[in-house]
Amino acid sequence: MSGRIGGRLERLGCWNRSGALTNRALGLFGLPAGRGMRGSTRALGTRIDSHLHVWSPKEEAETFPYYGALIGSDAKANEPPMPGYAELLLEQMKSAGVSQAVIVQPGNHMFDHKYVSHVLQRYPKEFVGVLLANPAEGAGAGALELERLVREGYSGVRFNPYLWPEGEQMTNSVGRAMYEKAGQLGVPVSHMPFKGECPAKILPFLRGVVPVPALSC
Repeated sequence: MSGRIGGRLERLGCWNRSGALTNRALGLFGLPAGRGMRGSTRALGTRIDSHLHVWSPKEEAETFPYYGALIGSDAKANEPPMPGYAELLLEQMKSAGVSQAVIVQPGNHMFDHKYVSHVLQRYPKEFVGVLLANPAEGAGAGALELERLVREGYSGVRFNPYLWPEGEQMTNSVGRAMYEKAGQLGVPVSHMPFKGECPAKILPFLRGVVPVPALSC
């Protein structure tokens, strides 16, 4: 396993320095737990991509609408610059010998999880999902939405501190409630900080909140 992917899995509690998948990682994909499974991806005939995105084909944009334009794209608003639907991904995975993958909710669908949910339901053996935490208040957001998506089948939570409303931080009441809910549900948490601000924006937030099973930057 590559250093980058192995590092990500190690921080998520899914890979250890001896070169073995942990029982946490095996459990996410319904694989049998075991001890001393060094090189277990090879032993089980399984290669897992630990982080990727999918988005709906343009032809299905009315059913699975896009959210804004991708950063750096010359495409018109709401239209990704390249295809990224699940069936295309499966073709690429097959050609690369990858059996399963972790899908993180993409920014071009933002907090609308309908397409990723559709993919997870259609291909439950190939994919597990990581939802994007919505820091808004009210229905369809916050801790209630996080819990709904986890119970729907998502296996992890992605926090992006830059999606918080202007002037708000992850330390606000909505952020703390979502983080505590993730801990109560026992799902891994990852963060997407930019500009090297992980310690400044995230670590102070962790003081006093309910611990979660895993933490990644």
